[in-house]
Amino acid sequence: MTSPAADNAAKILARRLGQAQDSLQTTLVLRDIAQLGARGREAGEDVLPLMDDENWDTRVLAARTLGFIDYQPSVPRLVKALDEPADVRLNWVAAESLGRLHNVAANDALQRASSQHWYPPVRRTAKEAIEHIRAASPYAPRYSGLENFPLEYFAYEGWGRGEWDCGTPQPSNPARQSSPGWSLPMGRGYERQVEQGPGEKPMVVRSIPDVVLRVANGWLAGSDRGEFGGELVFLGDDGSQHLIVETDVQNVVALGGRTIAVTGLAHMMFNHGVLLEVSRRAGGPWVASPWRRLPGAPGKSWLTTTGELLVDVYRGGTILVAPDGSMRVASCPRRR
Repeated sequence: MTSPAADNAAKILARRLGQAQDSLQTTLVLRDIAQLGARGREAGEDVLPLMDDENWDTRVLAARTLGFIDYQPSVPRLVKALDEPADVRLNWVAAESLGRLHNVAANDALQRASSQHWYPPVRRTAKEAIEHIRAASPYAPRYSGLENFPLEYFAYEGWGRGEWDCGTPQPSNPARQSSPGWSLPMGRGYERQVEQGPGEKPMVVRSIPDVVLRVANGWLAGSDRGEFGGELVFLGDDGSQHLIVETDVQNVVALGGRTIAVTGLAHMMFNHGVLLEVSRRAGGPWVASPWRRLPGAPGKSWLTTTGELLVDVYRGGTILVAPDGSMRVASCPRRR
């Protein structure tokens, strides 16, 4: 016999979801809803709208949760997510969630993904989903025990594991690459604030960026300090500086008519990678917005003579990205 609190868990968590103040709180509540399994189904109407949240990570978490709680009204939205060209991680999560829902209405979309998606792990996951729908079979847990549910829930962080990365440079176009940060005129860097202990003022530190790209009237400068963070800054020729975004920046390149920052981090169980499009409206500041999700954190990256951006992804293979945003796995000889 379940307690009243257990019976009302979905309602309580749905209310907390609406009260979440930031993305971390949203993440934790969605995880807890997912852990309820079918008992969390009543929260589905509150989770489903998050599939259209402006935060890409929240979209992925919502898609993940909907599968665990068996929320059938989410099938059309998950089918749409399966074909989302900008977010390969969302494609993968949507495919598995559709398999968990066992709804035959998803078969056509899953069949298409299993044969046509550009990324092998998505193709494999879509094929597995079809088999689960056909057999009406549950997914075997990757990790045993309720205490390990967070590992189960966030398993997509390592989903590209096993994809081959080329490990050797392909022909590149050095004239369109970013330069090391020390190539700035007179070794110019930028100032950033470093938080100190409670009650202490932030310390101002001068930094030399890891990479820079020349743009109109200045430079885009990026830094990657791993788990300690990073940033993308515009350094104007007039001596001004403007913080664009705080994130680990591995590279900044001109890809066709776009300016792209290659960002992400692999640390402990997390493995994130996003290509940000950096732009500036007339008379306004530089801004950065998500353009394409990588399967994982970026390692080395460079522009090839084919006009594509090549990115070695941590535990995700070597990816080629075209100026129009289409992506493919690079063809490379397997190492012995």
